[in-house]
Amino acid sequence: MWNKGESKAILVIEAFFGSLYVTVTRGLFIVMLSYSGYEMSSISMVSLFSAILGVMISYLLYHKQSIIYGKFKLKMVIVHGAERLLWMSLPFFVWNREVTTLLYSLSMAITVPVGVFISSAMMALFKGEELDDLNAKRNVASAAASLLAGIFMTISLALLPAPESYYISYISAGLLGLSSTFAVSMLRIQRLEEEKVFALHEEDRIKLSTTFIFLIIMFTGSNLLGIAWIPYIKGMGAPSYIAALMNLVGSIGGIIGPYLFRSYRHHRVAISANALATLSVPFILVPIAHPVLSFVTSATFVSVSLLSMLVYSSYVENLGIARASVLLTASSFIGLVVASLLGLFLQPFMLLILAGLSKILAALMVTFAVPETAIVPREVAMGYARLIHSVSTAGYMTIAVISRQAIATALKIFAFSFLLILIYFIYRLLFLII
Repeated sequence: MWNKGESKAILVIEAFFGSLYVTVTRGLFIVMLSYSGYEMSSISMVSLFSAILGVMISYLLYHKQSIIYGKFKLKMVIVHGAERLLWMSLPFFVWNREVTTLLYSLSMAITVPVGVFISSAMMALFKGEELDDLNAKRNVASAAASLLAGIFMTISLALLPAPESYYISYISAGLLGLSSTFAVSMLRIQRLEEEKVFALHEEDRIKLSTTFIFLIIMFTGSNLLGIAWIPYIKGMGAPSYIAALMNLVGSIGGIIGPYLFRSYRHHRVAISANALATLSVPFILVPIAHPVLSFVTSATFVSVSLLSMLVYSSYVENLGIARASVLLTASSFIGLVVASLLGLFLQPFMLLILAGLSKILAALMVTFAVPETAIVPREVAMGYARLIHSVSTAGYMTIAVISRQAIATALKIFAFSFLLILIYFIYRLLFLII
């Protein structure tokens, strides 16, 4: 008989081997681009294409849930394995920017359904405190694996020249990642049927909207930090192993974080500390001090995933497992779109300032507008949440109208240009015939 303990063990094992693979492939990617001669704008452009594709896939999955339901396990295993194979190929094409952009976009885009499938499996198998316990255990397993991966990356970059260090690291990580795919294939959840969902009450809709906006702002800050931090310390003259060391001590922080921050109050404190640590990054001019900041930001950032899972899992009955999972995944990609756009025009120092300010804003939302974590009475927090919901809804409608008008104008210009080219082509053809 397959019990929940075995399912929980499989999901923790998946998190461990998956994190080994993720830490190396994601952790080395910006380092690889930066030390391969990519400028800040090039790195941002690569991230932008992948983020836009990720948002589009999130939108598709949210409105076409049949893609997720049905042969759930088969689909999960296929996309899980395909993601690993795509990431393994990246260092072999880093010399070609167009191919790198395409492969990275596909690699990042496929992480959307992978994240949705894993979150859906977790929410389908576990509820309430059991889900919270599983999420905490997966965070610890992921952080422990990241620590091992960080040691491996540090040694690899210190002892092997590029590009050999990238080839060995990515292939090794990809094979370990496929081990997590094998673990997922053992999970006893053959089908996930589409649920009957209930309409959200206005208060619940406002709370979910506020949490979603908080996540977008927080992930915007996190992605800005991820895009700009390595180029910034590289500009200080820091050797590449400092970047690997930052990943290493960050992993140690990730192991400790889930044990330090478990309650709603702890999450509020952790997110505030994360914001302050991020804001201090551009003002610390000694490279060797940055691993310390990496430790703090990693230890405290785990509260973002723990808090978001707690909030969204409590509304599964109203949203449905698939939609709740998609919203969790989509927020990070929307944040990546915003961060990548800013990265095209701003230098690392300004990006780091904006990263800190974004997280400060997110921390203020958690402190005053998210009812579960707010320090003010619930009625006051709901008032702030309602204000944020109203402003964001109005802003969304305005942007949607402007976007539709801009797209219509662009299509008209394209059609007119195509007509002119066609007339010119016909004219040249007649000239040659006559």
